[in-house]
Amino acid sequence: MKFSNENTVTLTKEKLGYSKKNKRILSITLFIFTFLLYSNTINHGYVLDDYSVISENSVTQEGINAIPSIFSHYYRYGHYSEGDGLYRPLSVVMFAIEWTISPNNPTLHHFVNVLFYALTSYLLFLLLSKLFSNYSILIPFSITLLFAAHPIHTEVVANIKSRDELIAFFLSVLTLFYFWKYTETKKYSSLLISGLFYFLALLSKETAIQLVLIIPCIIYFFQNCRWKEYLLPSAYFGVLSILFLIIRQIVLANNGFGYVVSNLENPLISLSFIERFPTSILILGKYILLLIFPKNLVYDYSFNQIPLVNGSDIGFILSFCTILFILSYVVIRFKKKEAISFGILFFILTIILFTNLFIAIGTAMGERFLYFPSLGFCIVITFIMCKFIPSKSKNSTSFPLKDLFIQQKNNLLVISSICLLYSFKTIQRNADWKDNLTLYSQDQPRLTNNAKSHLLHGIELIKKGETFKNDSIQKFQYITKGINEVLKSKAIYPTYLDTWTTLGNAYQLVGNYNLAIVNFNGAQKMDSTSSNGNLGDIYFEKKDFQKAIEFYTKEIHYHPKSIKGYNNLGMCLATLGKYDLSLEYLNQGWKISPNDRDLNLLIANVYKVKGDEENFMKYYTLANQITH
Repeated sequence: MKFSNENTVTLTKEKLGYSKKNKRILSITLFIFTFLLYSNTINHGYVLDDYSVISENSVTQEGINAIPSIFSHYYRYGHYSEGDGLYRPLSVVMFAIEWTISPNNPTLHHFVNVLFYALTSYLLFLLLSKLFSNYSILIPFSITLLFAAHPIHTEVVANIKSRDELIAFFLSVLTLFYFWKYTETKKYSSLLISGLFYFLALLSKETAIQLVLIIPCIIYFFQNCRWKEYLLPSAYFGVLSILFLIIRQIVLANNGFGYVVSNLENPLISLSFIERFPTSILILGKYILLLIFPKNLVYDYSFNQIPLVNGSDIGFILSFCTILFILSYVVIRFKKKEAISFGILFFILTIILFTNLFIAIGTAMGERFLYFPSLGFCIVITFIMCKFIPSKSKNSTSFPLKDLFIQQKNNLLVISSICLLYSFKTIQRNADWKDNLTLYSQDQPRLTNNAKSHLLHGIELIKKGETFKNDSIQKFQYITKGINEVLKSKAIYPTYLDTWTTLGNAYQLVGNYNLAIVNFNGAQKMDSTSSNGNLGDIYFEKKDFQKAIEFYTKEIHYHPKSIKGYNNLGMCLATLGKYDLSLEYLNQGWKISPNDRDLNLLIANVYKVKGDEENFMKYYTLANQITH
């Protein structure tokens, strides 16, 4: 496992353990280990963005018939009425196919995630075996083992929505595998296949574009060739990148760029480069620390989880000095083409987009962003250990696995110990991703200053309270806990619109209409289009029908496709005996959604009160023909 350099005799692949049998045993071992490690996520439910992409997405639920629509629209089309600025059709296509096979079944989605993660370990080992073929086969095995076990990957594997990240990396590994095959054989067919996998990786997640920088690094560190030989592959992957960006721009130009990142999601979004530089460097330092000590993992890093800092902050200073040392090492040792330098460069090139250093992105920080870069970290750690931990030398003409393990037992003991600790943490962290309430409850003690997490936790507690239909005490307790969480969120970020509307809904649930009205009115001061339907509902319950009509009218004015708005407005007018006006609005709603069963029944009942038996039977029959 020691380095090969000018003073080291090049060992044969046989002595290094690269027999087909050894590679097969180790690759299958990694596959089984990885699959078992994450098998406790297979029976989990939907969490976080799984709802907007899968279980509450009307397009995904159309199954394979939706594939053309998925490729021609933004990422969360079918849930968001406006674009989200993302184009990641491949993972959504997979979700749609899985929905066709087994509708509304998170178990299938989780199984596929775990399967692809295990396949990634299998393929990653094969790729690293090619890149590090001058070292013992236990080097690529150790790197892959560390990568597979690292707890930082729990979000990517346990959260179904992160299939985009999972598949992008899987396809990136295939891209590099076939690219390396091209460098060995010079066959253009391998280069074409590599390009195909690269383009598919881009369709899974845009960040796969990082390979444009990684590929030249691989050529430099692992191939002895002239700079001119860099040109063809670099140009090829560059052209594919431009082609993808053009397609992405064309698709998103049609209502795809509607989403605007708020200060709540990323406090760095409105700052200049100079203003955000200290916090961005601090975030990079936090990423490195999480890779070394993946202890306090959380699902969200929005406002105010990472407070803004300036140049005098000790966290910034320590992070800056660490990064400066790392970069200096790479610069000084660059010409020696060491594996450690390659690992550091891999980490830097794949993390730099997510630090908010040069471009402010959709969030301040995210553990999923370490999925690609963690490979660089695992390379660095493995080679550092092999450099400083002595291994037993043994003269032999062949190296079966048993002899390799004996020879490198000191290195493997350290790596195995780290992997064991990682595995315990991974299994523990996987359990937190069971469902929203479990995740929010487990993470909240580490998210005390996070406005969004308090709100999400509060919403789930309120939802839980609503399930206790026949237990008013339990219902009140959960809703009260939920209200307290939302109030904490409101205190951290007073202009957070969702906290006002959520509190309004919660107070309405417990019958405190006065506080509900106060919060809905507060929401309207921030957004006049908000909460009109909610206020209409309250005044309807209070039997103040004139006031209810006023707010329901505003609701359909601001949201002309709100079937609930038309339904409630029609009901109010019918209650006051204004049947013709009621039917006028109900029919407007019917034109938008003729297959709404409740709307057809309401129209039928209004006609019945009017004594119009013919229309009563028409809409009553229509309602009974609708089964959903």
